[in-house]
Amino acid sequence: MVVPLRLRSILKKVELSVALGPDRRAALRGLPGAVVAFQEQLAEAERQLGSSAAAARSSAISFDANKAALSLYRRSLAFDSELRVKRFAQLNR
Repeated sequence: MVVPLRLRSILKKVELSVALGPDRRAALRGLPGAVVAFQEQLAEAERQLGSSAAAARSSAISFDANKAALSLYRRSLAFDSELRVKRFAQLNR
């Protein structure tokens, strides 16, 4: 099973693999258990990544889309007003 890029630094592996047995029948019998073990390893790595990401997220500046939109709107109004004043001054010459 391929390890996702974001988890490779935690697991120190690119791929998870295990020998399932000497023949096809034994391999098919061992496959579900192996998949569960791999999923548990990936889930644990996700938890570790999540706890470190949460710590990094808490120290980062939060982004507020409403404030950003309001700021852009106000700058657009100011720019539009500036253009209108210049245009009006040109017409009155």
